[in-house]
Amino acid sequence: MKLEVGYTDCLALSVKDDCKLINDVALNKFCRANIWVRPWTEHPPTYRVSCDYQDGITNEIYHKIQTEHLFSDFLATYKPDYINDHLEMLKRYEIFQDNVRKIHEFNTHERGTARYAVTRFSDLTYEEFGQKYLGLKPNLRDINQIPMRKADIPQVHLPNGFDWRHYNAVTEVKNQGSCGSCWAFSVTGNIEGQWKMQSGNLVSLSEQELVDCDKLDE
Repeated sequence: MKLEVGYTDCLALSVKDDCKLINDVALNKFCRANIWVRPWTEHPPTYRVSCDYQDGITNEIYHKIQTEHLFSDFLATYKPDYINDHLEMLKRYEIFQDNVRKIHEFNTHERGTARYAVTRFSDLTYEEFGQKYLGLKPNLRDINQIPMRKADIPQVHLPNGFDWRHYNAVTEVKNQGSCGSCWAFSVTGNIEGQWKMQSGNLVSLSEQELVDCDKLDE
């Protein structure tokens, strides 16, 4: 596909369909875009853009196209409440774009087996994520006066790897949102696995029921 790349008189992510290209010979270039779609896999389409820009600028255009595609998928998947707020969407896109750069950098320098990708949190800054989801209050243990003893860990030989999923002993991934209920998810996850190993049945238990019955924690 051949296309002309340049600046327009519209804002980024504009929904207008009458944007006019700014005629500037120094900026506007003709490029060729190759799109490889593999519908039989879960991988997103792969883009390759080549034109007569310098290499650094070509890579920048490629990453910009890829990021816009990822952001479009993000909006369709998670349907954030700002989807009809253009100014907020522009703000979130800038944050998303910065996070995609970090994802690419982490994947490039990863020396282990970790893989980084877009998640439902990719439109949040580090500070916003911390304020919304990292609400641990360790002082509650002292306030509630709950004695905590150290666990007795037996000296046993551990395998190099172990995955409870291979035994179908874990339920689906759950999301506690911004509710400070990690303790409830830890409890149900443990009991679900123990019940599976004892009875042979995997049952998803209710964290909300524990939270509703708790009168000490917040």
